[in-house]
Amino acid sequence: MKIVRQSDTELVLRESTLWISIVLALAALPLFYASSLPGKRSNLILAIFFAVGALVWLRKATVVFDAPQRLVRWRRMRFFRSASGTVPFSEVAGIGTETSSGHGGSTLYRLTLLTGQTPIPFTDTYGPGRDQWTQLRDVAQRFLQTHGSAALPAPGSHLDASLRSLLLRGRRVEAIRLLETAEHLDLTAAAQRVNQLAVRIKAGK
Repeated sequence: MKIVRQSDTELVLRESTLWISIVLALAALPLFYASSLPGKRSNLILAIFFAVGALVWLRKATVVFDAPQRLVRWRRMRFFRSASGTVPFSEVAGIGTETSSGHGGSTLYRLTLLTGQTPIPFTDTYGPGRDQWTQLRDVAQRFLQTHGSAALPAPGSHLDASLRSLLLRGRRVEAIRLLETAEHLDLTAAAQRVNQLAVRIKAGK
């Protein structure tokens, strides 16, 4: 996954292997034709191999952070199946990193949107390169912090530490009241931000 567009109002991340699928499909076509000729049946196995490879590599994922609309739009496509959705900035608690084991014990990564529900993966697959994924996460996190309507207290601040302490002890109502008073918020906004912080704590952030 990489950044394909970045401005003051929009951040677009995308992963696409469609070009690999196209190359493999184009390679399969003449082999299928050749396999139909007398004495060329052996080309059929190779043609099928390239065709299957084209399907395996057929995937694309796009995540758009839209500041004017205050929305994150995501779409994932794999094997002709797709999933998509939108999440308001106000419901995003942060950007998480999931890991998976690769061949030879290597670690693979992908990013997720942390919300009050199940994390939403940016991609269907995992990829190598911890530093690359960390940089992408930091860029997306900064964009949300800059444009988000419900920024949380700065990590490490006295207010952040107090809220975390209350939440870890199960005192959510007191945490909401503290945030209401400290930042002059209404009950709904304070509760929303406390819920976001609870999601971050659960994700180990």
